[in-house]
Amino acid sequence: MQINVPDHPKLTSKAVAAGFASVEEYVRHLIEEDAGPLEEPDTPVDSTSFLEWQQQFQELLALVEPGNPHVDDSRESIYLDR
Repeated sequence: MQINVPDHPKLTSKAVAAGFASVEEYVRHLIEEDAGPLEEPDTPVDSTSFLEWQQQFQELLALVEPGNPHVDDSRESIYLDR
């Protein structure tokens, strides 16, 4: 898609004041700011549904050994002086 931007001194001065080398870069920045990046991301988006992710996460948790069962992590042991 090609968009023709009118050549206007005010637009050029706004682009330069915002730190852009050209009006095209400035307009591209404004569009990306509003609509998000125009380029495709380098990494593919994971299409795993939440239920699939949750199942895989539960399977991963099942592999983890429980910690020290003799640790007292009760509220009273953590906040002794209160």
